[in-house]
Amino acid sequence: MAALLFIPHYIPDTHLALKPSYKALYLPYHHGFYMDLSPYPDAEGYLRSQIGGRNLKQMRRLRRRLSELGELRLNVYHGEMESHTCTQLMNTMKSMISERFEQLGLEHTALQRWTEYESGILPMIKLRRASLMVLTLDSSIIGMGLNYHFNGVLDSAITTFSRGYEKYGIGQLMLWEKLKWAYANQLSLMDLRWGDLTHKRKLSNLIIRYRAAVVYRKNAPIPFILALGLWLALRLKVRLKGH
Repeated sequence: MAALLFIPHYIPDTHLALKPSYKALYLPYHHGFYMDLSPYPDAEGYLRSQIGGRNLKQMRRLRRRLSELGELRLNVYHGEMESHTCTQLMNTMKSMISERFEQLGLEHTALQRWTEYESGILPMIKLRRASLMVLTLDSSIIGMGLNYHFNGVLDSAITTFSRGYEKYGIGQLMLWEKLKWAYANQLSLMDLRWGDLTHKRKLSNLIIRYRAAVVYRKNAPIPFILALGLWLALRLKVRLKGH
């Protein structure tokens, strides 16, 4: 028996690839925040519709101020990547996340699963099922983003930036870069994942519940009873949290 949490709506049940001897009980889980890009021609059009022209001008102003400090460049690894480059960049990303969240007195959930990210990202990049974005100012890395890709969706898994450039709105700038890249690659949806945060509410034009699945062995009464108990417990947890 196992529980699969945070299954987005764009991944069908068949893609979970359950073995024939297994079944699953499903339930609505946390809210997922999405950016449906299809109604808008480009990244700026989308942002203008969600945050307004004034805030978009402020983002442009911060970008200009940042570019005055040096050459801004975005490198996207999506297809080809050397193993040592991946290791080095993933270590840099981890350090960025740790430094920023230690200052806030919090722990980023990605660090709890960092071994999974490290071991799995390079093969997925080579298969074009993931991308690693690196924003540099001259030779310094100031922002990074890790994304997964599935059927026209950019799943924005991690976005982080250097604390020293926080006043330039690097988090917003990285999102802008992800949006532009999504449009350039004919992607139609960006998944901002779960977490009911103010900036996600502002940026998202689509909110759809993630699902959870409790997987159990078929034709076995005890596993089914245990699975049903876990399913009921998860449903109660969702109701108590008001999701």
